[in-house]
Amino acid sequence: EDHNGNIWIATSGQGMMMLCEDGSVRLSPKMQALENIKFITSISIDHEGYMWVVASKCGVYRCNIDTGETMMVRLPDDALINEAAFVRHSADGRIFINIVPDGIFQYDPATGQFELSSITPRGVGSLVYDFATDDQYYYIGTDGQGLIVHNILTSKTEVLDLYIPHIDFSKAKIHSILIDRDMNMWLGLFQKGLVMIPKKSSRFTTFCYNHDRPYCIGSGSVMCIDSPKPDEAWVGIDADGLYHIKMNGDCKHIDVPGIPRTILDIKHEVKNGKQTGKLLLSSYNEGLVLYDINTHQTKSLNNALQMSHKDYNWRTTAMTYDKLGRLWIGSYGCGIFMLKCDYSIANNYSSSNEHIDYTRNEPVNNWINCMCTVGDNIWIGTY
Repeated sequence: EDHNGNIWIATSGQGMMMLCEDGSVRLSPKMQALENIKFITSISIDHEGYMWVVASKCGVYRCNIDTGETMMVRLPDDALINEAAFVRHSADGRIFINIVPDGIFQYDPATGQFELSSITPRGVGSLVYDFATDDQYYYIGTDGQGLIVHNILTSKTEVLDLYIPHIDFSKAKIHSILIDRDMNMWLGLFQKGLVMIPKKSSRFTTFCYNHDRPYCIGSGSVMCIDSPKPDEAWVGIDADGLYHIKMNGDCKHIDVPGIPRTILDIKHEVKNGKQTGKLLLSSYNEGLVLYDINTHQTKSLNNALQMSHKDYNWRTTAMTYDKLGRLWIGSYGCGIFMLKCDYSIANNYSSSNEHIDYTRNEPVNNWINCMCTVGDNIWIGTY
């Protein structure tokens, strides 16, 4: 977009088009020097308002948008502009162009031509696909060698080591790079989707199933998370029980007898408005279990739950506390249970129970996937 609010579009076959504020699309009448050039690979507008245009197999042009004055910029004698070429400008006003197979060239205003930049590592010139920059780094996207980072202050160049599950980032094909207004970086990966790298690199830590990496969590199938304290989290896993994660990155599997194998929901126990240091674990086939974090003792609470169908015994799912401190528990096919504070008796709400009017099509005989309390109401998600 230029300073007049017009949007410029580069095409392969129809040249360079301008999308005007009135919605019309046309070639700017002032850009007559470019009207016979049909294959445009890249356009960029620098800090002074000049437009830089890369034309396939024709060269690079510097255009004054207001006057239409166009100048062809000198390139090295053996340079070939092809479909992979692009032009970019940096935060400090420098202009860069990619020339295959040599790499990235920088524009020298004193000589009026591009000269090979030192930021391109040897052997990757023909693989460069995109380029971006911030105040400290140049970022080079390659076709099969990941993201190359050049430190402007130290002049050091390295390949970014980024861990993304199921992607070998050292061999990633990065065909597009964008740095947004919040300085987050977006990478378009060929056949692998879109990756966002936040400005604060420590903002996200991935915990998943990979024995070759830290932060390994069981099968990788996370079913539920609860955080009694700001600096920790308890995670329920499908077929691998309970994990405890601290915000400093420590991750520990809780291998204690009585903890269910598949945990569908976790709630920290609350008595009289205070946490007790115990966790309520709702599970598939093993029912409701109370786990003491300090003593590592477990206690089954299934005696209070009278399942109405033997095939569904001990298949408890989601949990929530109401504003009176009562615990509500969902199940697979046996309705909803309200457990008294001492865990002695649970009232069952289902279509075969006197508490429910079945003609109202209550959802409680379905599989209860999730529950939450909002004010006086309990919201229920079913399968």
